[in-house]
Amino acid sequence: NTALEVTQQMLNGPVASGTFDWKAGDEADYNMNMGFISGKMIMKVVSVAPTEVVFSQDVDLGFLGKQHCDITINPTNGQTKSLVCNGQAQDTSGGEVSIIESKEDTVTVPAGTFTCMYIKAQQTSQGNSQTVEQWINPKMIPVMGMAKTIAPSQMGQVVVELTAFHKN
Repeated sequence: NTALEVTQQMLNGPVASGTFDWKAGDEADYNMNMGFISGKMIMKVVSVAPTEVVFSQDVDLGFLGKQHCDITINPTNGQTKSLVCNGQAQDTSGGEVSIIESKEDTVTVPAGTFTCMYIKAQQTSQGNSQTVEQWINPKMIPVMGMAKTIAPSQMGQVVVELTAFHKN
């Protein structure tokens, strides 16, 4: 949820106010790197309706396994309505996101070079705080607009980079 939460916070308003142009079948593919662990992530727009947008997220971390999630959001306010991973409902309470820095920036990833909004955000949840960096361009890059993310995890720093995308 972090990409959408940070994007919504940065724009100070509903995510549907011209920021995203979601269409069923839109897809964004990513490489994930966690030091000695590498993987792939595919995010797709499954369906779009006035009251909800459904996404799928498939992560393959090789020997660590695979995960499939379905995420349903309210497009008028960006709130997560449901999150189901590998058939199990997940807590969607998230946490508080505070923007530390935002500016226009250019980032180069395997899919190309993009002019993006660089966002450095502090996400606090259940007493834990972490800093997340993102480069987003929701006008050009489908699904969540993410070109690159750097975030901490239990296994060390995670770097996610766009490798390809398809817009309908």
